[in-house]
Amino acid sequence: MALDIGANIGQMTSLMRHLAGPNGQVISFEPHPDIFNELQDNIRMDPDQHLIAPAVLNQLALSDHSGTAIFETGEIFQSNRGTARLTSVDKPPPGTTLRSADLPP
Repeated sequence: MALDIGANIGQMTSLMRHLAGPNGQVISFEPHPDIFNELQDNIRMDPDQHLIAPAVLNQLALSDHSGTAIFETGEIFQSNRGTARLTSVDKPPPGTTLRSADLPP
């Protein structure tokens, strides 16, 4: 089994699926709604589905703390969609944000 935390569009998820083989499993996490949709599409389009590990996709942010956080996309997110991160509610970041309550379950 392999984990991809912050899977983005699935490049590492896809690589791990191929390395794990059909008896493995890859569990991926991506909280951003639009990027998660792209992740799902990319995983579905892999032509070698029967030769690689299945992927379990979760639209969820992970942290080592419990509570509420802000998912910050930041000011350069449109040109670099790998810059999003979780930040503290106590320190609201500049730029575009999605609050955890705005993310679908």
